This record gives sequence, C-alpha cells and structure tokens, in this order.
Amino acid sequence: MPKPLRVLMFFLYFFGLGIGLPALVGLVVQHFHGALNVPPPSASNWGVADGRFVNAARLLAADGMPTVSLGVQFPSARAVSLLTGRDGSMSMAVLADSPAQLQQAARQLAQRFGLELAADAHDQRLHAENSYHGHVRRSGNRLLLVVGMDPAAVERQLAALPGLGDGPDGDWRVAPAPVRHALLAGVFLWAGLQFLLFGRIASWAGGEPAKPGVAAVSAAELGNRLMALNQLDVPWAVTRGTHPDEYVIDWRYADARWMNLARQGGMSRGYRLVLRLDPGQHSARAQDRFASLDWAAGVEGAALKWKASRGISFFEYQHERTYGLQFRDGRPVMALQYAYTFDSREVKGPVMRVVRDAGWNYRPVISFFRLVGG
Repeated sequence: MPKPLRVLMFFLYFFGLGIGLPALVGLVVQHFHGALNVPPPSASNWGVADGRFVNAARLLAADGMPTVSLGVQFPSARAVSLLTGRDGSMSMAVLADSPAQLQQAARQLAQRFGLELAADAHDQRLHAENSYHGHVRRSGNRLLLVVGMDPAAVERQLAALPGLGDGPDGDWRVAPAPVRHALLAGVFLWAGLQFLLFGRIASWAGGEPAKPGVAAVSAAELGNRLMALNQLDVPWAVTRGTHPDEYVIDWRYADARWMNLARQGGMSRGYRLVLRLDPGQHSARAQDRFASLDWAAGVEGAALKWKASRGISFFEYQHERTYGLQFRDGRPVMALQYAYTFDSREVKGPVMRVVRDAGWNYRPVISFFRLVGG
C-alpha cells in the first residue's frame, strides 16, 4: 500500500475511531439518558443530579445561606430543596417527573404548613389559621413555594427567586450517576487501548519495508553504511549513539544571532533522527526529535523560549526569515535577512534508502519503550 494512503488511513483511524467513536457513544447516551456534564450549563436553574438540584442556591436565591435537600421526605418528587431565610421565611423548590406527581408533592407541603392549595391554581396567595402566609407558583412539573409569618417578607423573597424557568434550559436532564460512571470507565478503557495501539498504527503508516528480494545484511554492516553517509555533501552528520546499535543523525539547520538599535536576539533550530537497529526483526526503529531556542534582550527586558518534542513526524517543512544587523561567525554583518529552510526528507530520504537497500525495514516509533512504540 502506498505510504500517502497509509498516512491517510492513520488520520481517518485517529479522528474516526480514536476520537469520533467515543464522541458518538456520548451523544447517544445523552439522547436516551440525559446530559453527562454536571453541573449543567449556567443558564439552567432546575438541573438535577443524583436527586438534588445542582444549582439549589441560585434557584432559591440563597445569598450565602445554606440550602437543604428534602428529596427523601418527598418520594413523589425528583428533587426538593428548602431555604430558611434571615427574615424567617422558608422557600422551597419542587421538581417532579409529571404534573400528577407534582400535585402529590404539593399536597404533602400543604399538610405540613396547614395551607389550602387549589388543585389547578398556577399562582396562589395563601393564609393559614396558624398565621402562616404563603405564595405558590406552579408550571408543569415545577413548583416554587414561599411561606412565612410576614406577608411582605414572603413577597420580597418570591420576587428575588429566578422563577420557574419555563424555557428549554429549565428542562435540563442529567444522566443518572451509574450511567455517567459506566461511560467514564469506558472512556478510560478506550483511552488505554488507544495508548497501546496508537504508536503501532502510526509506525505502520510511516514505515517503509525492506527492498524486495534483498537479503538482510548484519547490523554491523548496516551501521557502517550509515556512517558512510558522512562522506556525502550534506548539512548533517551521523554519529554512534550511547545504546548498542544506535546511530544519531544531527542537523542544526538554523543558528543565527542578530541585533538592531532596540535589541539583540538569536535563534537555534535542531533536528535529530535516532536509529536503533533491531537485528532480530531486521528493523531500524527511528524516532524524530526537534528542539528550538529563541532569545531576545533589549531595553524592554529579556525573553527566552525553548521547545522540544519527540515522536513520529510524517513530514516536516519549515521556512523562516529574520531581518536586521546580524552576527555571523562572531562578527556583526550588515544583511537584510537571514533565512533558513528545513525539509525532513533531506535527512530521511538518504537514511531510508540505506536501510531499505540493506534488506532492513525502516520503522518510525513514538517511543523506544516496546509497550508504547511496539
């Protein structure tokens, strides 16, 4: 299979199966069971998770006062919260699964406070023989009730509440905890599987097989051929690494300093290709490493930025220019620009040819650790 097609299949796998599949499963779960994020968006005052209002303090305008969940005492409701205000008033929010269940919870509240609630009233002021005053508002499966000894305090507290939230965000439904926990466990398992597969699939996509019909030479002979690349007129050098059968190709493709009237600065860019030969599989395992350093100093202070990365690079091309009075070979030189161009194929092309012509496979890896890189 041609390498461009393998690289395309790798990206389709990564975005399709690696990321797209878990996202699709999450959307399906949310459709049937409710939202997975807790708390729900800030626009929702009536979001419920695990039998409690997620935003009870905002729903009851608590203003720093604690709210109490009473869901256990009202089994017919999905969630019930109570707030006792500083003026002695009590505010309650009730959410049920249906208007009928809400009516059942409302009857329990009426018996508790000695109130007479009309069965079909959506907005009702109340007064009980025990001197309680109340005001209830209902809509669909939601209810707000404020009771207290002072009718003015009851009305003030009711006015402070954000309301019944009849918009769509008021119906925000959160998936039950077991569903969320199961999906979270599945995501972790899927991520662990991708951790093991990602490097192997990337290696397959970026690798090159040995030249057909060529007998594999020994690791020592391949190493000699790699070292012979130093005889070519190329801007990089091959050296032996610290590990057995390891070879390092270094290219400092940008190294400049410059100055102008306001500041002086510099930059350095380097690329390293590390090869470790595996005689058992006749594979040259390769890892790309990049490093960059930028610095500047002047009247506004100094700045230093360093970056490094390692793994698999399918293709890398860079071109950059800097302008001003520059230092070259330790001397200031008047030049309008300093430009560099880096193309990873200038290194990998000759190295791959040597490896393949020796009857070995070129195999890029994100890590030399076998569990991850394969």
